[in-house]
Amino acid sequence: MIKIAIFIIPKKKLRAKILNLKQKIKKSFGNQPYLSHLPHCTLFTINASNKLLKERKKFKYISINSNYHRHILIKKTGLFSKDPITGGKTIYFRVERTPFLNLLQRKLLKNFSKFIIPNKAKFKLKWMKTNNKKFGYPFVGNKWIPHLTLASLMNLDKKNEFFKNFLRKKIKHKEIHNKIYVYKVKNDKHQFLWSINILKK
Repeated sequence: MIKIAIFIIPKKKLRAKILNLKQKIKKSFGNQPYLSHLPHCTLFTINASNKLLKERKKFKYISINSNYHRHILIKKTGLFSKDPITGGKTIYFRVERTPFLNLLQRKLLKNFSKFIIPNKAKFKLKWMKTNNKKFGYPFVGNKWIPHLTLASLMNLDKKNEFFKNFLRKKIKHKEIHNKIYVYKVKNDKHQFLWSINILKK
């Protein structure tokens, strides 16, 4: 079994901005969960059989209707006040969920479906259990909040100036993406496996 994640990797300008903020967070708060992660927006994470690696040549392209605009748009920052994995306050740039991203996520999940090994994690919410059983990943469709994580801050005082300023931060950024990336995930380490080109249909 292998744990894989499908990522959108931000382009150079946004990637540099995220890495710069991660450095500031480390300087102010020390090591925090997710700080070491490469800048990315997760489409999904699944447990897959090793057969997927043997057949990955079949998964180097995905076709998306040309009517869908292949962009990611960031308009604001966000907060997961109690991250279900870390228990901390996870801060991020929120990516607007578009028909393109919804379709991309679902088509990829369908393409990978025969390799998915059910996730044995226990989820409290019914919709998370349902999605996990159906897709091997709980955050799908309307329950998915696309985002670019900076860090999960532990034992944080909400009056902290960096924290308050970040949540008030104004941002508007748009990028076009023609490629997504498959990574192997093991603990906090991410190993690049291959890329998938997005083709117009």
